[in-house]
Amino acid sequence: MEESLPVNLIDTPSYYFPNISQLDFTEETLVAYSFDASIDRMVEAYRQGCYLMPIDSYEPLLFWWANAPRLIIIPEEAKFSKSLRQLLRKNCYQVKIDTRFEEVVQNCKNMEREGAWINEKVVETYLNMHEAGYSHSVEVYRDGKMVGGLFGTSIGAMFAGESMFHLESNTSKIAFYYLMQVLPELNIQFVDCQQVSKHFLEWGGRVVSCRDFYARLHDALQMPTQQYKWTRLLA
Repeated sequence: MEESLPVNLIDTPSYYFPNISQLDFTEETLVAYSFDASIDRMVEAYRQGCYLMPIDSYEPLLFWWANAPRLIIIPEEAKFSKSLRQLLRKNCYQVKIDTRFEEVVQNCKNMEREGAWINEKVVETYLNMHEAGYSHSVEVYRDGKMVGGLFGTSIGAMFAGESMFHLESNTSKIAFYYLMQVLPELNIQFVDCQQVSKHFLEWGGRVVSCRDFYARLHDALQMPTQQYKWTRLLA
């Protein structure tokens, strides 16, 4: 398996994804590529600890990656600044879940950032995952206008964070704050932030080894996936 990475999935069944759980990653590693990303393939990729990250110059191919060390957040360990808590107490914003998923993804796509990764094929893929009950969005509104949000994917008791956006200061942080409040209600054990980030470290993230990550993932996959829209959680 190690010698054959990355795996060409183009002529394989749409549900197939290679088993990489026994590999010991020490850096970001390209695992597989294909022209399509069926729901079954996406779910299996998450179960193998992989995430989707296209390469612009190779569009329309899709690429899956794995890496270590990995950054995770335990919802109960999340940290938020005093200034954010003061902002929340002002009740200037309304927060909802799974009401305008596509708009959240499009806003994330349009954000100017280094290493932008969302193209139209990725948008289509996550819309399909949302309709199937795997991918979810948190939306932040001010006076009826969406001004921030995030989306990610839940498999078993793991939530994989995908992307965030803000049109006003701190609104992506507000979305993340509310996500951390609802995940324990769903028995989600940890958030996979995939790559080490200064912001997520400040928000309570911890860096774990490849072995630790896959042990946590194995435990999380023993739990059922909350495969429905989560709208009621912030209704």
